[in-house]
Parts: sequence; structure tokens; C-alpha cells
Amino acid sequence: MTCAWVRVATPDELQVNQMKLLHLSDRRVVLARTERDYVAFDDRCPLKGGSLADGVLAGCVAACRLARLPIRRPHGSGRGGSGEGVGDHLQGGGG
Repeated sequence: MTCAWVRVATPDELQVNQMKLLHLSDRRVVLARTERDYVAFDDRCPLKGGSLADGVLAGCVAACRLARLPIRRPHGSGRGGSGEGVGDHLQGGGG
């Protein structure tokens, strides 16, 4: 497998608690800026299957508009009852 870095945003492009949907190959990935860092995770709610990019990010918790529950922490596992997390893709390098 070959890995390559792909520039998806500039360091100051997103404000705190803002998310951006990325289309990388055949995957939908959310890039989000928290108060501490940038994170990326799969754009799929584990509860309802909806888009997390269409939801809300507050601190370390993303909420899906379909599930209407805080369902994941960008650095941790799911909340809201399922216990199922969403795949993290990267952390770090906020600037």
C-alpha cells in the first residue's frame, strides 16, 4: 500500500468547531477543528447512517442531525447508546 500526504485545507481555513466534508478517493471524510487541534473522521453516523459533516461540532463532540444525539468524540468512541465509534483518520499538526 502506498501512502501519500494530501493537502485538504490551509491551517487557518476552519474556525473552532467548524467542519468540512472531504471526498478522498471513494471515502467521505470530515475534517474538523476543535479548540486544541484538527481531527478527521468518517462522515457516517453510527446510529442513523447520516452525514456527520451536516451535524454540529461542539468541543470534542460531534452530533448528527438525524440521530439528534451527541454520538462521538473526535478523539474517542461513540456516545448515545450504541458504543460504536467512528473511524479516526488523523490527529495533530494544527499549524
